[in-house]
Amino acid sequence: MVYTYTYGQVAKIGYVNLTYIYGNMPAFKTLNTKLNQDSDKYSKVLEEKNTSYIGKLKRYQELTQSGANDAITKDLEIELTNLQKSLEEFQTNAQNDLQQIYQKEFTPIEAKVMTAIKEYGVIQNYNIIFRNNMDEALQESKPTVLYAADPNADISNEILKKLGVKIPETGQK
Repeated sequence: MVYTYTYGQVAKIGYVNLTYIYGNMPAFKTLNTKLNQDSDKYSKVLEEKNTSYIGKLKRYQELTQSGANDAITKDLEIELTNLQKSLEEFQTNAQNDLQQIYQKEFTPIEAKVMTAIKEYGVIQNYNIIFRNNMDEALQESKPTVLYAADPNADISNEILKKLGVKIPETGQK
């Protein structure tokens, strides 16, 4: 897309769909697969811990209703409190671990894409390249580009080519 400013200045503007680009990169697909596998492992452990907690809670309720002595119920109360803390800590640690893996492994992928965009922009004489989709990680509610009249201004496929990634048969989106 080329725009002419006053005084004869010309600006070449393009946009990219980063979700599309990342979604077609093998390294990003591998990262998502790894995160999903790790998340599944954490979910299974969490489910086991939760099942144990529920079993002990039922046992505690049965003992309380049957009039068990205080020493037994107090011991179970302490055990339940510790199990609940363990569950909460495990959830927090699992989430933190997944976030750290994502940040560590996504950073070089992101750097590679940004470098490709910058290099393509320089080679093709773009003045500005926008991101046309929102960044959910940053909790953006609007895309960066609200209107693009020229469908040729989307250079996402060119960025994928520059990254050495095969363009999907169906094209973009």
